[in-house]
Amino acid sequence: MKKVCILALCVVFALGLFVAGATAKNAPSKYSQYRFVEEPQQMSHPTEVGQSMFQSAAATTTVLCWYQFDTGAGAPTKQGFTEKDVTSQAKIFFHVDGAATTGGCHGFAAVAGSQSMWCGQWVTTDDPYCGWAGAPGYGNNWAQNFGTVTGDVYKITNNSGVARSDLHLEFSILETVNLTIEVNATGCAAPTITNLGGGKWDIVWPGTCFDPGEFIIIKISVTTTTTVFVSAYWTPGNVPLLGTDIVLQTNSVTYTIMWDSEPGYDFTYVQWWDPINKVWVDDPNVNGATGEYTSGPANGDPGGPQTETSTAPIQPSPQMRFHFQADGAWSDEDGLWDTIGAVNLDDLSISGGPIEDFEGEACGALQSSDSKWVASVTPPFGLYSGLVAGSAIVQEDPCGKPLSNMWEFFDNPAVTNYSCGGWPLQGAMAYGPDANGQYMSNEIWSPWIPVSGTGTSFLIQFLTYRDLPLDNLQFYVWSVRTRDTTTGGCPTTWRDNNNVYYGDNKDWLRQSLEIGPYMASSLTDVQIALGAVDMCGVWCGSVGTGACHSHAPLIDQARVVRVGVFGPQWTVRDYHLWQDNFPEEGGISATSYARCDMALDLTLSTNPAILPGDSMHVVVSDPATLAIDATGGRSRRAVYAFVKVTDRFGTDRGYTAAQIQSPDNKSYVNDASGFLRYPYVAAVSPAGWYAYRFDYTVTTPTVA
Repeated sequence: MKKVCILALCVVFALGLFVAGATAKNAPSKYSQYRFVEEPQQMSHPTEVGQSMFQSAAATTTVLCWYQFDTGAGAPTKQGFTEKDVTSQAKIFFHVDGAATTGGCHGFAAVAGSQSMWCGQWVTTDDPYCGWAGAPGYGNNWAQNFGTVTGDVYKITNNSGVARSDLHLEFSILETVNLTIEVNATGCAAPTITNLGGGKWDIVWPGTCFDPGEFIIIKISVTTTTTVFVSAYWTPGNVPLLGTDIVLQTNSVTYTIMWDSEPGYDFTYVQWWDPINKVWVDDPNVNGATGEYTSGPANGDPGGPQTETSTAPIQPSPQMRFHFQADGAWSDEDGLWDTIGAVNLDDLSISGGPIEDFEGEACGALQSSDSKWVASVTPPFGLYSGLVAGSAIVQEDPCGKPLSNMWEFFDNPAVTNYSCGGWPLQGAMAYGPDANGQYMSNEIWSPWIPVSGTGTSFLIQFLTYRDLPLDNLQFYVWSVRTRDTTTGGCPTTWRDNNNVYYGDNKDWLRQSLEIGPYMASSLTDVQIALGAVDMCGVWCGSVGTGACHSHAPLIDQARVVRVGVFGPQWTVRDYHLWQDNFPEEGGISATSYARCDMALDLTLSTNPAILPGDSMHVVVSDPATLAIDATGGRSRRAVYAFVKVTDRFGTDRGYTAAQIQSPDNKSYVNDASGFLRYPYVAAVSPAGWYAYRFDYTVTTPTVA
């Protein structure tokens, strides 16, 4: 598939009411590169605490929904909301695919041969994949696995000096398991294996064929613990095996891999199970000792195919898996990163055993035909959201305590409590990570809300209780999506402003946010999501410690309104605007220039270096579309920045339009047009100012 060109920009604009982000990881997402925001409290607290907390809408405002989560008798009611664990996977995406175009295959180029094990989603009319911008490929927040039970593998050598046909084995094992022959003795037919229980087996060959010096390899399929060899003997005669005759092997897996995912944010890992600490451990030596597979060697191209052997870093390790993990944005789902699928596997072999090449499996199969290799999803972190009466929980807002029913996201206090805040009997947000490295992320989704009224401004409003110090790394979040039932009803992807919200005031806050730019131009319904997230996995050690968790956020009184305002809608965040800066080479003379940087670090959150964005970024949307301006030969939408240069005392420096104008003539990497990206437009320049038309960022696979 054709790669998307992601560029720095000055303005992002939308045709209709669609909006997309721009700089790397600066797009609607669930996790990576979110910015934290604290909203100021109003000067006065409403007198109707425990009731609506909202004033009546103006005459030009249409209330599309209003959820209070109480019946007339005061009983709790979800009013159609459903609880969602964001870490839960929609389905298994690893499956056999290949060159055929029938029987469940899609004409896909396998790693080797005609079929391989691919992790991805094909184009479909099914919800929610019908709303993807760039299928086929992979989606946001994927946590997909393809692995095997390697078990404990033993090599048994016949050093008795005579040919044998009967073998008795005893192990100390803490779980119910099977024993299989992975490599049989040369020239021997398959033996009969009898499980005697309690970790004891008899292995009997059809004849005396297990010759001196030959060996077999057995696998005991433990999954969460490990085995301990007790004894073994040949029969008849009960001739004991020596300690050197049966040796626990170092588990390894050989494989051929191709991969294609967003560099630095979405990864495929080779992981082995640690039965002692009950966690998955990455093999740090794969892919040139990088320990992971992300984008290819250049320009985000696919990586591989390459053949490698991973040796378990934990010995013994009874399981291994290929684990693909995507963050919350820039994938084929939102169209911001175009791929051929996350990862493609072939020619798998356990500890030098038979090779699995998937040539005999049915297209769409989720496992190998011998069931040794199986696709799975990572278990979710857990669902904690629910309704609770305000009278039953801690509230420390001195101005009021609502007693009605509201949404909470905290754990049972017997498991996780707020003792660090002085409330040991109050439940608190569950701590991560779990065995799969995940953290709590729960949302509540509204039912579909019919859209009526007029205007291009939409507001999402709700009440939230904040006991969320930044050091806790607990936040509340929101997002919206829309659908048009007159054209099939396929929903858009979830969209938000890429912020998470905190506040340590221990207060109730009226939250009101403009969501007009995130609404599709053609829609009949809107759906909202509100939730809570633990961001320790992203910011622990840099922004905060995450050492103490409270029971916040609490959410109540949610509604969506449409305001009778027409025309362009602007979305601007302060850290995307030009900030104060110093001359790059020092000095304050007429030749001392400073960059117009934004207050946003574009490097990965794990990178100690700072690379500020060098562009202004605002979002403009209009249901009637935006006019075209072809100044300078490049047709772009008529969105302008008005610029003038003064000294620190406000005196105009007298620069000409040509001196200020950027020489940049590349709108994307391979742009050979030679036209300026940000041309001066004299016709719209007011006196004392220069107008420069902005460029846009390519954010979908349909734009060259």
